[in-house]
Amino acid sequence: MGRERTILLLGRLRQRATKFMMERLREEGYAPLAPAHGAIAALLRVRGPLAMSEIASLVEKRRPTVTSLVNRMVNEGVLEREADPTDARVVRVRLTERGVLFGEAFDRVAKAVSARVTRGVATKNQDAFMEVLGQLLDNLDEYK
Repeated sequence: MGRERTILLLGRLRQRATKFMMERLREEGYAPLAPAHGAIAALLRVRGPLAMSEIASLVEKRRPTVTSLVNRMVNEGVLEREADPTDARVVRVRLTERGVLFGEAFDRVAKAVSARVTRGVATKNQDAFMEVLGQLLDNLDEYK
């Protein structure tokens, strides 16, 4: 297997991990929500209410994509919109009680997929892999 297949293999890993996570989220009672929704919930758990543009920048997705993700989350009752107290033109989103529970479920699912992916891989190899992944991302940093 040549090194030129790195991106292909990373893509397959992501696809399988996403499938695993979707199944686990469904089991947790969050069927229509996906890992991309979990990333937004995790961000809001740490940062508190944010504007769409802030979310888009922090999760490295285009604003229309984030708007679509947020709309689904609002429809599922995990987020709600609120006016920005300092700028009436800006709408922020925040987690609801159900959203906090979703964030906790997402954390459990993320830990489960990480444990599954790294099963049987020595800790030193996991650490080396994480270092290499960081370097690969840094090499493409200009394409955020």
